[in-house]
Amino acid sequence: MSGYGPFELKTKNSKQVLNYGGEEFFYSAPQKDRQLLFKCVHLKCLATLKLNREKTTIVGGKTTHSNHPEPTPPKPPRNPGKTTPNALHRNPNLRRNSTPTTYSLTKDNMRPSYSSKLTPSSQPPSDSHQSNQSRNSKRGSEKFNSSIPDVSVSSNDQLDVSSSVPMNSVSREMNLLKELNSQLLQRIKALEEELKTTKATCEELILSTLEKPGEGTRDQMVLEESSSSSEQDQHNLQDHQFPSYDDSSPCRRRLLICGDSMTRNFGPILKSLLPDYSVECLTFPGASLSFAIKDLGQLTKNFTKNDIIFILAGSNDVPLLTLQQIEKEFQYLRNRSQETNIIISSIPFKFHKTKHNSNIFATNQSLLSLSVKYNFFYFECNFFLSRRMYTRHGLHFNKFGKNTYCTNLSRCLPSLNVTINRFLLPNPVSAPEVIIMDGVDDGLITDITCPYLNNDSILNLSNNRSTQPDISTLSDETFTDLSRDRRTFFLS
Repeated sequence: MSGYGPFELKTKNSKQVLNYGGEEFFYSAPQKDRQLLFKCVHLKCLATLKLNREKTTIVGGKTTHSNHPEPTPPKPPRNPGKTTPNALHRNPNLRRNSTPTTYSLTKDNMRPSYSSKLTPSSQPPSDSHQSNQSRNSKRGSEKFNSSIPDVSVSSNDQLDVSSSVPMNSVSREMNLLKELNSQLLQRIKALEEELKTTKATCEELILSTLEKPGEGTRDQMVLEESSSSSEQDQHNLQDHQFPSYDDSSPCRRRLLICGDSMTRNFGPILKSLLPDYSVECLTFPGASLSFAIKDLGQLTKNFTKNDIIFILAGSNDVPLLTLQQIEKEFQYLRNRSQETNIIISSIPFKFHKTKHNSNIFATNQSLLSLSVKYNFFYFECNFFLSRRMYTRHGLHFNKFGKNTYCTNLSRCLPSLNVTINRFLLPNPVSAPEVIIMDGVDDGLITDITCPYLNNDSILNLSNNRSTQPDISTLSDETFTDLSRDRRTFFLS
């Protein structure tokens, strides 16, 4: 036992406690020599004990205790054996378990009331004194007043204590807060119901917009006039009729540009590029393909084969523009193609949402095949468009892009009568000079000044069957290669 007396090892509050010599030691940590260290329960005490690994013997430690706090004797009760109203307030069980007690106090033992009226000779305290007194005694007075029952004076000069408690300011404030809380809860429920109704209405509007993407822009139609007389143009546009021109001038042709916001400001540019044409541009911002062409039958009822209708629309339908929808719109335009010339432009690529460019490429293939089927002309604009021709956002054309587009379109219009496969390409500004070397027959040199008269076409469009392109095999890399090699394609 190595000189140490008996000890007791027990578990207290899920901790191992060693009781030795009337003092308690708690388990601290294992030691390197495989001994268990116990420290005194008092934090500032340096007494320790060490047990062996089996917890059977004390093998060392310090048994001298120090820095123990002195125990404080309990305070005796003020009035033992008596039950006062304050005691009832501190311990409500006394009021529940015991019978009600009636206190009888004589008038001699009564304390003076704090609410006694001031005599005329007395002076009221100052305002600062009242504020300090109210702040210091606010909490205590409220508790004291709430704990003291009502006192009534009987005919026998005795006071009876009743069980009713008056309502103080704290309880009144609590009642007001409860009422306010209930009102707020009702308001929150009403707002939740209103929010649900608003969400449902918003979803219905979104669904209706997806089903008919062009209906919401009917009132936003922008009319661009390039005629000399503004009053006559406004009157004609209100009647939705193309202005009639003087038929005595046989060289004057009519050109109608119709489309979405991509055709904005095309009218003045084409008017300067085509002085022999009467140009009008109808722009419908945010409109779909069906909305942009729905009034062409009425607007162009006087058009002849000498006139031209140019359509640039479909950007707002992507990626929901299907082959069946395109064919439905082309069937509507088929009657007009028998009386006049209709040019369908390809949908320009988008640089703000490049993920849709694969769908645009496939849609343009459908536009090309159906244009040949319904005897329309097809104008491929993506051969000459690039990123620098778009705005910073990447959706609409900038000023340079609009001028480039209109310039290439104006070069294609003279070739309508000589185009074989209905595929329009812009003519060069000036024909390149052909150098004939010695020994070369003139018949071997191709006349490159008129490339549309050649039998070898760039695209073989003899098969008029409309097939659905495989969109899944397309990627954005296709358009990068096309943009990089478009110049080589035309110059080779």
